[in-house]
Amino acid sequence: MKRGGMSNSTRANSSWLRCCALFVLMWGCAFAVYAAEEPLPATPEPAPSAETPAPAEQIAEKPAEEKPADGQEAASGEPEAETAAKPAKWISGEFSANVDAIWSEGNQETDLDQTLKLNLEIPGYEKLHVRSMFLLREDIDSDNNRDNYLRDLDDNEGSDVSGDVLYLHLDIDDLWGDSVLRIGRQRIQEGPSYARIDGLYFKKNMGAWDWYAFAGWQASLYDQSFDDPAVGGGASWQISANTRVALDAYWLDEDRIHYTHYYRPRLSDLLYNDYPRGLDNDVDDAVVSLSVWQAITQNLRLMARLDVHDDDGTELTVQATGYVAAWLLSYELTYRGLYGDHEDRASSLTSYYRILGPENSYDDFLLVLHRPLTKKITLSLEGEIRAVDNDYPRWGWNYWNQAFEYPDKTNQDFNRYAVTLAADDLVWGLDGNINFEYWDIDEFEDSWNVGGEISKSWKEFTLTFGVDYRHYETLDTDYNIWPYARNQFRRALASLNPNNNNSPLNSFYYDANFTVRLRDVKPVEYSDDVIAIMLEGKWQFAENQSLSMGVTYEDDDTGESPYWRLQAGYRIAF
Repeated sequence: MKRGGMSNSTRANSSWLRCCALFVLMWGCAFAVYAAEEPLPATPEPAPSAETPAPAEQIAEKPAEEKPADGQEAASGEPEAETAAKPAKWISGEFSANVDAIWSEGNQETDLDQTLKLNLEIPGYEKLHVRSMFLLREDIDSDNNRDNYLRDLDDNEGSDVSGDVLYLHLDIDDLWGDSVLRIGRQRIQEGPSYARIDGLYFKKNMGAWDWYAFAGWQASLYDQSFDDPAVGGGASWQISANTRVALDAYWLDEDRIHYTHYYRPRLSDLLYNDYPRGLDNDVDDAVVSLSVWQAITQNLRLMARLDVHDDDGTELTVQATGYVAAWLLSYELTYRGLYGDHEDRASSLTSYYRILGPENSYDDFLLVLHRPLTKKITLSLEGEIRAVDNDYPRWGWNYWNQAFEYPDKTNQDFNRYAVTLAADDLVWGLDGNINFEYWDIDEFEDSWNVGGEISKSWKEFTLTFGVDYRHYETLDTDYNIWPYARNQFRRALASLNPNNNNSPLNSFYYDANFTVRLRDVKPVEYSDDVIAIMLEGKWQFAENQSLSMGVTYEDDDTGESPYWRLQAGYRIAF
């Protein structure tokens, strides 16, 4: 079969060559930079932006700065002058390499991955900056059988070696006053979406005002590029030192079925509508968001955001964060509400993932509390309540729309409670924590987990030991008898002529992925009791380099257990 004028073998060879070239580039750049540059100190924590206030407890308890002695002040001034005169580095970044290996009774999975983050400052062009991040993955000695418990999403790749460009963009500062123009693959930080695009982004600062706009194509790591156009923009106004408002908009068009000759209509499309994802070839979605940030006092800040979608679903988020100095208590109270129902949405705009049915309207309340009990022990409490409106009448349109008759495939009512005790330098220099979490979910058995960690740090080495026990009910989805037999028949027809999906032998072949309908599947419930034991070490053997290794043993109720997992990694900052 040919796609876009290129055969499968040619595409595979081209992909393999690109991945090899990317592998050589990443390793070559990493070692070349390491050989040429002096080691740097560990990357410091980024300073909080003006939009991200410092925690209230830090504001309330921050001690007054001490004035240095005269001798210290004079001594400290000279090195600072030398640092200021030192030319800026033209290349910086980070390289990491990791191995992840899992063994069970009947299967094994071994994956390698390397990540290169590269920042370039062009000498003589201070307003130009290149920012990039590359990811390379290798699947080593893994069983790709579809019944393998250890399969992950990357096992669906057509090659054992795959690579992705997570972002790669050129930033141009002050092209129009105080502004930035960004060209290339990038993540849009503003607005209501989770967008990664290949395109253009421009932001202009105008004192109390700033505005931005972007346009391009959605950049998915698991889909085709330059198929799904995306456009957005917004503006914000700093009304006062304590108040800011913002208005954002986003539009996206997704092409779900790139090869329309795969699609085969069904009579059931006319009889009932139980799976909108199987019907929408193109998804055209838009959302407009209004956000407000308000500082009431030094220890109380409010945020609210209203997301108005082009369908019936409107989302509201209201959050209060603060600190009660008299009680040494910091808190976060959040309300999230969905008014109306979400069915199929563009992937950059959805607040849920892989729900077979629609997402019903709900009200969600979350309360988080933190309080130090002693100088070394801190108590954290969490409580969350979600009430879902999924009681629909069985008449008229809702009677035809069968999706609402499958409550196990939509979001559910639940109550969640959690408590954590964290200790720093408790005895013998040990740090640790104990946590407990309980879920009371409608239509499911209650689940809970309890666990804890103990860690000991030396000058360059940290060792952590952890234990976790979890009980939960798994709801698997399996085919009913007739859909299963029908899919097996389709596979048999397709196997007679695998190189031509347009063959008459494939006339019953509905979709390349055998699209799942709600009526085709049934829930299969079973419970799991999982216990995991972990030992992990990290060695910071240089100021800018570290090695880590961890071993995990896990036992559960499945026939494949126990599982052994080995994870190791190397990181260098330059």
